[in-house]
Amino acid sequence: PPSARRRVCARALPGASAPPGGRTMDGFEGAPVSRLIFAGAGLATLLLPAGVKDALALDLGAVLARGEWWRLVTHHVAFDGLGSAALGMIALFRFKRFERYMGSRKFCVFAMVAPAFSTALLVGGAVLFRRRDEGAPFFKPASGPYALCFGMYWLFYALVPVTRPKLVEILGARLSDKSFMYLIGAQLLAHAGATSAAPAAAGLAAGA
Repeated sequence: PPSARRRVCARALPGASAPPGGRTMDGFEGAPVSRLIFAGAGLATLLLPAGVKDALALDLGAVLARGEWWRLVTHHVAFDGLGSAALGMIALFRFKRFERYMGSRKFCVFAMVAPAFSTALLVGGAVLFRRRDEGAPFFKPASGPYALCFGMYWLFYALVPVTRPKLVEILGARLSDKSFMYLIGAQLLAHAGATSAAPAAAGLAAGA
């Protein structure tokens, strides 16, 4: 049950960030897979021209009509814009703790399974809910590692306990030590409307 998992991780997660001797890990130490994903997504977002990003996006019409099957994988590589990239990179950096907790091998499996499951949901939804108008295009979700980010958001919700429930109060609202990351996730989910909400929701389902 989620409550039991929270109790376990309340003890396990803090220790997952500290190697023997009590020294706190810096940066991506102990999280090589997270470092690779973070660097790859950041460089791809910054360096790839718009035309290349469009060729990597999940366009189901192009997949079915022209056989561009690589799009089923490559739409996870680069964010569409700098705003979504900034939010997503914060999430990827902060959630490196899960690789330290799981171990790199299990985290690597998670980092492959979550995007695959998310893509299956997006493709199934695009086909099932496609407009029936003649020539209507398929739904085209936002690009970027949404599946992994929001898969880890589910882990963050389910496994990481609130340690400071009243960290700060703003306009009468009490925010905990987890609230900042929830605000980041909400902005990433909503920034492009349905096109970003759909891959975010699929990522949450993949993480669950």
